[in-house]
Amino acid sequence: MSKRRLSACGLAALLSLSLLSGCAGTSPDLRGSWILVRDGDHRFPAGESPGPGDIVKLLTDDAFATTGRAAGKFDGGAGTWSYRDGVYTECIRIHSNEALMGEKVAFSCRLEGDLWHHAADFVAKGRRYVIDEVWRRLRRQPCDAARPDAGAP
Repeated sequence: MSKRRLSACGLAALLSLSLLSGCAGTSPDLRGSWILVRDGDHRFPAGESPGPGDIVKLLTDDAFATTGRAAGKFDGGAGTWSYRDGVYTECIRIHSNEALMGEKVAFSCRLEGDLWHHAADFVAKGRRYVIDEVWRRLRRQPCDAARPDAGAP
């Protein structure tokens, strides 16, 4: 491939990334794997790949799944998601917290590089939930990189 064509492809890629840089206005590409790095004032020491105790969120074209451990016990859920006009919405079909099952939760959101900030304040089954989270996009890694002993001889 010629240098000119590579440059044009690189320019197109950069232009595409700049258009997807925020949740407000344009529709960002939220699909992929995310790791929770902040929940309210609590920060998680997330590494480059998920480890024990990390909370991860996976988004496909229209479905999401979240899993991990919170306060020493399993926490997770799944359902469908959508994005429109700066609002990320989850329709929760299943969740470890039964009060959230069947809920439709709208989050304000923004992307800053690989960080996805989203927040919601809602009531489900008589309980108020205030969510203020920051997720970091996980980059693809070779399968061996995910094994703790990958660097061992």
